[in-house]
Amino acid sequence: MKKIFTIAIALIIGSTCAQSPNKMSYQAVIRNSSGALVTSQAVSLQISILQGSATGNSVYTETQAPTTNTNGLVSLEIGMESSTDDFSLINWADGPYFIKTETDITGGVSQLLSVPYALYAENGSKWKESTGGLYTNTSVGIGTSSLPARLNVSSSHIDTVNLILSNSTPAGSQLWMDAEASGGHLYKLVSTSSSNTSNPGFFGIKDETVVADEGNSNAWRLVIDKTGNVGIGTTSALSKLQVSGGDVYINDINSGVIMTSPNGSCWRITPDNSGTLVSTAITCP
Repeated sequence: MKKIFTIAIALIIGSTCAQSPNKMSYQAVIRNSSGALVTSQAVSLQISILQGSATGNSVYTETQAPTTNTNGLVSLEIGMESSTDDFSLINWADGPYFIKTETDITGGVSQLLSVPYALYAENGSKWKESTGGLYTNTSVGIGTSSLPARLNVSSSHIDTVNLILSNSTPAGSQLWMDAEASGGHLYKLVSTSSSNTSNPGFFGIKDETVVADEGNSNAWRLVIDKTGNVGIGTTSALSKLQVSGGDVYINDINSGVIMTSPNGSCWRITPDNSGTLVSTAITCP
């Protein structure tokens, strides 16, 4: 072939469809050695995808014979032509990648700055598409590259909210934690809306394993209602703390219940060895 053309890279359009095809659309403007547009003319192109740099190893090469339009533009679908390479095997996560286009012997090189989303999602990303959303089998960091947990959220700003769970339905937001090993329980943290007909506007911890075994009535382990009352074993606390279906056990002989008298003094209530309650004046907490 004659050495007559050089290539000016115009635009990478991106994926041709939302479902990841093994091809991508690409456009190039063809100019001759004097810089003039080559219009309405058949040209022979060799397209190579280079890994790492503009002089990197080629991971895919194909040839095409398009015809330029009146503006010297050719439109290509890379990955659709006959090639000894497999376009679908390119791992886009191992970039950066560069597209090298050659007409005859002389060509041009331009960095592939934006990998088509659908191709990246299928072949390069750790995220995979499933029914109803995306998933990944690796740890995720938001604001941090330290990944000791499966989800790691970090911020250096005191006014930044790290994580928000939101649900506009009366059921509210739920965070489920499941111990899948034998004997483990499935717990959920629940924050209901004020329009919830059963438990309006409260935060609670519910044992879903108990729900399956014994029914819903014994499943709530702790509840804070919209007035701030705390219920243990009940969803209807009538005071700031109400315990239902069990005892409050204090096994430290130096601890008890602290109460404030009308004059503002604080007293610790403890039993003596005969079971008689003893009041001891203490400094208020």
